[in-house]
Amino acid sequence: MAAQTLGWTHIAVVPFEVDVNRAIAFALTDNRTNELGHSDQELVSEMLDDIISDYSDLMSDLGWDEMELAAIDESIQYNSPTTSDSDGNMYVPPVLQPLSDFGATILSSLVREDDDGERRIVAPQHMDHNEIAIKGSTVATPEAAPRAVVQYTIVFDDPDQQRRWYDFIRWIRNEPAYDGSTTSEKLISFIDAHSEI
Repeated sequence: MAAQTLGWTHIAVVPFEVDVNRAIAFALTDNRTNELGHSDQELVSEMLDDIISDYSDLMSDLGWDEMELAAIDESIQYNSPTTSDSDGNMYVPPVLQPLSDFGATILSSLVREDDDGERRIVAPQHMDHNEIAIKGSTVATPEAAPRAVVQYTIVFDDPDQQRRWYDFIRWIRNEPAYDGSTTSEKLISFIDAHSEI
């Protein structure tokens, strides 16, 4: 039905002739296995590098575009284990950012202690309480607000442009002449070397 909705007239299938209940059980198991599983991002990245230029349209249709590849690289970089706990489990220790004196002053002025000794952050009346409920105390303490990350999508005029962009991204990721451990850092290094902007 999904293929027909997409206008397909033919589809490759493997016949699976069982009763309805067994087919439902199989479908549920297949979907649940997918939900419980996960991908080895480093292995996915390596496999994509090997085949993406040969199947660029298919990979793009599946969501493996240059932004997804960059996101995988970032994920691999961020999740690379740097230390282990007492049981030998690997983890990435969090990076704690100190709160500025100004932010700490604002935050401490919002703390109220009730009769039971419980402390709460209470927002002043002039602040948008819905926004604070959604975004947390960073609304009340702008100095502690997280940095914004901007993303964009490139729309190509034809498949050749897209292929050339993929080729460039793969090249820059592996090019030691440009500084950076992430694709974004390497792109900025490339821009710095070749542009006045």
